[in-house]
Amino acid sequence: MIEVVDVFEMGSESCFHVEHLENVVDVENLVRPLRAESTSGTVSPMQPDCGRGPHSSSDDATRTERGATRVRALFSVLLCCAAVFIVLFTLRRYEAHEVLAGLTMIPRKRILLGLLFSALTYLSLTGYDTLAFFHLKHPLPYRKIAIASFISYAFGNNIGMTMVSGGTIRYRIYSAWGIAPSDIMQVIGFCSFTFIMGFLAIGGLVLTFAPPTLDDTLSITPVVLRIIGIAALSVLLAYFIWGWKKERTFCIRKLPVRIPTTRIGIGQLLASTGEWVGTAAVLYVLLPSGIVSFPEFLGMFLTAHIMGVASSVPGGIGVLEAAMLLFLGSQIPAPQLIGSILVFRILYYLLPLLVAAIFFGAHEFSHRRASIASIISRALPAKK
Repeated sequence: MIEVVDVFEMGSESCFHVEHLENVVDVENLVRPLRAESTSGTVSPMQPDCGRGPHSSSDDATRTERGATRVRALFSVLLCCAAVFIVLFTLRRYEAHEVLAGLTMIPRKRILLGLLFSALTYLSLTGYDTLAFFHLKHPLPYRKIAIASFISYAFGNNIGMTMVSGGTIRYRIYSAWGIAPSDIMQVIGFCSFTFIMGFLAIGGLVLTFAPPTLDDTLSITPVVLRIIGIAALSVLLAYFIWGWKKERTFCIRKLPVRIPTTRIGIGQLLASTGEWVGTAAVLYVLLPSGIVSFPEFLGMFLTAHIMGVASSVPGGIGVLEAAMLLFLGSQIPAPQLIGSILVFRILYYLLPLLVAAIFFGAHEFSHRRASIASIISRALPAKK
């Protein structure tokens, strides 16, 4: 989404707090070159005045960030506990062999079709990083971008907290190719907002024009869903309108950021929409036919998937299952639904992770061959 114009000032006060990035990269190694890239701390005439004067203080922002972190952690714990309770409560009437029977009921052709949709989804994800480097006007070849993107998303989807875990992988790979730390930070922020754009677009359209019929226990009317959908589309429309403007720079916590052009924004929307639709299609083709239309299922899946992302649980395990049981539990037998979700996890999570681990191992070996050879030579006994 953003292009960082100027990250640090040279004085003792910082315009951007990096405490929350400690898990993303080696912060000290990242901060050092960023500081070296910064100027004397004066605000450029082309940049907005973000209040980076000598009297600005970061104490209040630091306390707010710590409080928000505690709230997010508590929310994740509560959501995980609720998910475990729903899954166990729903499956208490069934035996393990019934779930296995649900697995065998999925036709082989549907499994192959799900595998195809999974591959297309990860292909769409490479567009995130590609557009980010285009926004930065960086000439990194698509072949390298695709490899880094696939590895980071395959690991991030399975580990959870994709911005953190995937950001770590991105930093390690891109830095090995000589990409500046400041550029890597911008790529991470750009990709994170691109992911949200697809959710706003598809979720807004589905909730506005085809709101799903939810389980009676949720007590959410179609009118409420339509209001949420219109709000989501309004945010997206404002983003595109801003992209038309000549001056697209603003401040977030004293950090100047630049909105991409509308042309790049349309590319973000297409890539993100393809990723969301493809991911939902992987699970949809594994479900029994004729139960629910794809547009209606898409709204259910978006809600379930975003709950899994918000929980920060690796792969949204338990959260996705609980949400889908609430949405479809009255239409599909629970063992059959859980069986379809298990196959979905294999196709969308585990198989890409296995391939990404091979790619990442090959990358590490090719770029650190000398270090590996040195370690091996030290471990082997010296010839007499």
